[in-house]
Amino acid sequence: MCLERIHINLAVVGQDRDTETNQRIRKCPLGLNMWTIKALLVKYIMSITKTFDLLNPKTGEILASYQNKQPRKAALKAAGAGHTEILLRQAGSAKKNRVAKIHEFKGSKVLEEFPLPYPGWVKATIEKKAGKPIPPELNKVGKEAELKALGFEPHKYSDGRVKKVAMHNIPKVGGGGLQESIGAWIESRSKP
Repeated sequence: MCLERIHINLAVVGQDRDTETNQRIRKCPLGLNMWTIKALLVKYIMSITKTFDLLNPKTGEILASYQNKQPRKAALKAAGAGHTEILLRQAGSAKKNRVAKIHEFKGSKVLEEFPLPYPGWVKATIEKKAGKPIPPELNKVGKEAELKALGFEPHKYSDGRVKKVAMHNIPKVGGGGLQESIGAWIESRSKP
């Protein structure tokens, strides 16, 4: 009963300490105060993740596994690793309805310059490469040309970009395993 009240009134917890709801939650028979319960619920909600397996687009073999809440976040990790054609199989999706969910993305890896003003760690990296310190008056927006003239190369970082193409439900066919069904689906895709 106490946990049901906490779940129903989670949005109210912490907003107004004098409400009747919060007073009832404070008197929870578990012996926990409302702030501890809220922290535990938030930690539990944040810990719910899914596993996405990166599949080879030609053979269907698993190349890597990523754990995220959403497939797009896993696809961004794969794009950052240099994959352009991204097929992510949502692990555990075949247990319920014998269908594998495959998310298809197009990915790219882009090198971008870090914008001014530089934070401390970027500034330290640039100074180490150049062998001299960056003057504080040049670590401001609009001073990029002056920094280049003094021999400081801008810090570059790789950024993954993805675009979702489709989401496919691959049924488990016959007595074979799910991996065989996925392999057959990949083969049928590659045929013109």
